[in-house]
Amino acid sequence: VVAPTPPKRLAELAGQARAVERLSGALARGRLHHALLFVGPEGTGKFLAARLLTRALLCADRQGIEACGRCPSCLKYESGHGDVILLERSDKTVIPVDELREAIRLLHLRPTEGVRRVLIVRDAHELNPSGQNALLKTLEEPPGEAQLILTTHKPELLLPTVRSRCLTLPFLPVPRAALATLVTAHHKVDGPQAALVAALAAGSPG
Repeated sequence: VVAPTPPKRLAELAGQARAVERLSGALARGRLHHALLFVGPEGTGKFLAARLLTRALLCADRQGIEACGRCPSCLKYESGHGDVILLERSDKTVIPVDELREAIRLLHLRPTEGVRRVLIVRDAHELNPSGQNALLKTLEEPPGEAQLILTTHKPELLLPTVRSRCLTLPFLPVPRAALATLVTAHHKVDGPQAALVAALAAGSPG
């Protein structure tokens, strides 16, 4: 079975209505926490949500929680936006501290467009304790309108001091019935086959 095309809108994230609702409410009130921690099993949409939220935050004509998809910022986002900093493990066992420090340096620079920069740390548990400690000051005192978004499926590997400085949003396993519906919609398979795929996916659309 080929994975379906990833959703283009936060509202389309399968099974994550509660997380999207909390983000939407915070944006509507202008009270989005400067450091978000998306926690949940692998494949539940944490990194995708981080990217979609980032695009919305940088959008010049945001509609609620969704990016317009048409403004210059949205168009640039698809090819690489200068105000988005992505930190993730490559072929190394952990995210190197020097790469983290460079990301923090970039976060402190003036935005190239708009009013904010966004740092996404994918699988933040891949930072060793030294790296997590290096991130603490920025989590406590982010520069300007900077936004930090961390994702992890192993929150127990994050230092308590890191977790306490973030607003945690749970990303839950998607119920089997909802997964079966998703499989049927994207792959046009019958009920028994969709149910089998949903069972094997173990709550993970990814």
